[in-house]
Amino acid sequence: MERKWIRWTVLPVLCLLAAFIAAVPAFAAQKPLVDLGFSEKESRYYTQYDVTGDGKADKFLIGLSQEKEGGSYGRMTILINGAVVFQRDYDIEGCFGTNVKLITVKSGRVFIYLKDTLGDFNTVCALFKFNGKKLIKMYDFRTLNGLLPKKGYSYVTAAPTAVSGNVISFHEGLQCPALGTTGWDMKLVYKGGKFQLTSRYAKMNGVDGKSPNKKYKLRADITAYPTATAAKVGRKFRKGTLLRVTQLVIGNGFVRFKVINSAGRYGYVSILRGATVGGSRYPIFEGLDYAG
Repeated sequence: MERKWIRWTVLPVLCLLAAFIAAVPAFAAQKPLVDLGFSEKESRYYTQYDVTGDGKADKFLIGLSQEKEGGSYGRMTILINGAVVFQRDYDIEGCFGTNVKLITVKSGRVFIYLKDTLGDFNTVCALFKFNGKKLIKMYDFRTLNGLLPKKGYSYVTAAPTAVSGNVISFHEGLQCPALGTTGWDMKLVYKGGKFQLTSRYAKMNGVDGKSPNKKYKLRADITAYPTATAAKVGRKFRKGTLLRVTQLVIGNGFVRFKVINSAGRYGYVSILRGATVGGSRYPIFEGLDYAG
């Protein structure tokens, strides 16, 4: 009789308990790209995302403090699970806001895309990982990890646009002497614990990704490299020539874009190559100008 009582009372309870445990929702799989967007708020606090890569939700806070005259802030601080993992101080011009995205690659490793905004430019635009104590920079979009020339351009910015497996697609933009404001799309692959470009070549759909079939008129005579990586210029295009911009190549310390005329003759031009007209500097094509 006692055994029957146990079977009739305890076993149903155990079954109900098992059913209850099964019904408790686990931490949902995080999307490869979570866009937390841009914000000027002093504090953004999230508790539903995994930022450490352990498959569990973390306490993630992005804070702005030490407000300055004009509405900017003198300090940006990031906390994970109550601990300060990143901090940046600003001098004269403060930070107006931050853009944050969470990126999870195929292995489950989570990276934090962080970009600050100081008016028209930024001082941080990179991918970071949490090493258990602090955020470590893994890829610097402002220099393409040292591949961009060290000077001669401005207003560099970038943003991840998609994630597939271990590959991150991103848009890179800057202002350069040759084209003014322009941009292109490239991809990073996470391999062997590091990020690297999947290719040094990018298709440019016109200037700044606009008007892919547009022909731009040269303001002045220019010289061009015969190949993407040639050491010396070897081709010349005359003022008034109509050219299409089709490709961009990232070299070791240089960036060039491919131009093609109506006859199919092409050449590669440095992004640092401007045009001088009447003693003033302009982009090499008519209709383009510099910001700021």
